[in-house]
Amino acid sequence: MSAVHSSANSALLGNKECIRVSRALSELQARRPIRISASGESLLALPVDGLDEQRLGDFAVLCSPNVPKLVITQQRARSIGIKASTAMALPMSRVVGVSTIFDLAANAGNEGRLQVVLPRRQFGSLS
Repeated sequence: MSAVHSSANSALLGNKECIRVSRALSELQARRPIRISASGESLLALPVDGLDEQRLGDFAVLCSPNVPKLVITQQRARSIGIKASTAMALPMSRVVGVSTIFDLAANAGNEGRLQVVLPRRQFGSLS
């Protein structure tokens, strides 16, 4: 393949990194898990959209022996009463169900009223 031909493919399709991100977003929109790798670390991500008890259980098995975590924005953490300066990863125990995850992730009716009973040392910053 000549340099001109390779350059034309890049111009038409985009660079490899952009293609990978686009494909990962498509997988998330299709409610499928993705693997994110950087700096020698990997994590699995599953969108909350479309989550049910079966999918949550299957994801927990896929993550085992690690415990799944719910990633929320700094703004969401503050709205549910957690003092946060960055996005956070909240560990989910084996007994946390989908309704609790929905409440933590997005339930507008719980603004400032949701009681999160997790020890402070379990919260993980994303930075």
